[in-house]
Parts: sequence; C-alpha cells; structure tokens
Amino acid sequence: MGRLILMRHGKSMWNADPSNPLVDWKYAGAIDVPLSEKGIQQAIAAGHLTKNIDIDVVYCSMLIRAQTTALIALAAHNRNKVPLLVRDTKERDKRGLRAHTTKIFEGSHQEVIPMYCSYDLDERDFGKLAGMFEAEQKVHYDKKDLECFRTTWGIPFPNGESNADVFDRTIAFFERHIRGQLEMGKNVFICCHGE
Repeated sequence: MGRLILMRHGKSMWNADPSNPLVDWKYAGAIDVPLSEKGIQQAIAAGHLTKNIDIDVVYCSMLIRAQTTALIALAAHNRNKVPLLVRDTKERDKRGLRAHTTKIFEGSHQEVIPMYCSYDLDERDFGKLAGMFEAEQKVHYDKKDLECFRTTWGIPFPNGESNADVFDRTIAFFERHIRGQLEMGKNVFICCHGE
C-alpha cells in the first residue's frame, strides 16, 4: 500500500489572520485567490518537510492557491522530478481528467511527476457569501444561520455547497482516481483545501 500525503494550501490573501483580529476576512471558496506572502513561506516550509518522501503522483484542485503551494513544495523535493500539470476539462459537468501524454517528454533526460488538477478537489463553494467580508456577512445573515451553513452536514451556503456536497464529490474523486494508485503501492500527494 502506498502512502497518502495531504497538504492544505498556504494562507491566501483572504484568509483570516489570528494575530490581527481587527482585519476583516472573506470566504474565498471557488474564487481563485492567490497565496499571500505568508502562504508562500508556508509552502516553502512544507516542501522542506516533504522533500525526502518519494512521490509518484500529485493531485490538486483547480485553484491557484493550491497549485502554487504544490509547485513550491515540489521545488524543494530531492527527487528532481518536473511537475507536469494536467488540468481538468473546462466543461465542469464532465469532471474528467484529460489523459496526460508521455510523448511530450520522449527522449528527454528529465523525469516528470504528473500533477492532476481537478474541480472535484476545489474548495467548498460558499455561494453568495464568497468574496463577502465577515462584517457584511453579519449584516445579511444572523450568527445562527452563518454557523448552520458552515457546520451542518446537509445545509448548503445560499447558492453554494453543503459539507455533504463536498464530501460526495471528493470521495467519488478519491475512489475513481486515488484509491487504485495507493493499492498499487504508489505514493500520492494531494494539495487542496480545508480548515
């Protein structure tokens, strides 16, 4: 059985900063927010922690904060494999990964590591609350509703996803793409989202 290495993306430009509670934050969700300077430093540190782990394949969300974290972390890797990004199709409803072709690197001296990016690993869609400052959220929704959207299993954010929706799409992706890799003894690195 292979190893499963999980990494959350580094701090984005919209993540809350516990050291400065006066600064308002926003839910990013499906909005493509880049890493902050702190997030870049976190990705570098994570790369040093994983640099000696043999990695056979990488899976990542379609969001730049997760892709950047994975690429920075892989830059520190001791195996010197070049990440080859393979992105999901643009048609979200198909949710299929394009087959990656090795012909690109035929005759190359450089080893590659496939990095498959899929919408199925994206962060939870926060719907109407995505991109909304915390103070603005409190104007439109009471505290109880906000807590309910965030933590109740089957209740989605308005025009967004529930925890159950995220579970369903990520577990289905795991079963389709990752479990078999692990069972074949491959080490799988996943960089995506979570608290």
